[in-house]
Amino acid sequence: MLHPYYDDCLTDRLVRAKFEDPGEVPRVSVVLAIPNTHANYAAIAFHFREIVQKTGVCGHLGDEWSKMLRRPSLAVRALGEAINHLGELRQLLEAELDRQDDSYESRNNWQSMFVAGLLDPPILQWLFAHLTRPGRHPDEPLIAWNAPGEVNLPT
Repeated sequence: MLHPYYDDCLTDRLVRAKFEDPGEVPRVSVVLAIPNTHANYAAIAFHFREIVQKTGVCGHLGDEWSKMLRRPSLAVRALGEAINHLGELRQLLEAELDRQDDSYESRNNWQSMFVAGLLDPPILQWLFAHLTRPGRHPDEPLIAWNAPGEVNLPT
C-alpha cells in the first residue's frame, strides 16, 4: 500500500479516467497514467488494483459525465462559456486540472481524474464537437435528450 507520508510517487499523476464510447452512457474506467518503466510501477500498480479500483470512483466519474452532458458548467465551471477553438478547450481543461489538483492538494483526487480523462485526445475532440454544435447555446445540454418512448432518427 502507498502512504502519502512515505511514498513521494503520490505527488505524480498516477491515475486518470478513461471514457470510451462517449455519449449518454459511456464506458467509464480508471487507468494508470504512468508508464510501466516508472521507478515505483510495481507498488503503484498494486495500490491501483487493490485500493483504487475497489472504490466507487467509476460511479462518481459516470455521475460527473452525466452532469456535464446535462449542463457542462456543473462538471467544469468554464464549460458553461462559449468555446471557439480546440486549443482553447484544452487550455481551459488544463487550467481546471491544475485548480482541482491545488484544491484537493493531490493530483490523484477523483475530480482531477475526471478532468484528466477529458483531456484524452479522442474525448477532447468529442467534447469540442458537442460544445460547438451548430445552434447550441453556452451551457445547454451536450446531447439531445429523448422523451420516454421517443427515438432520435438519423438525418
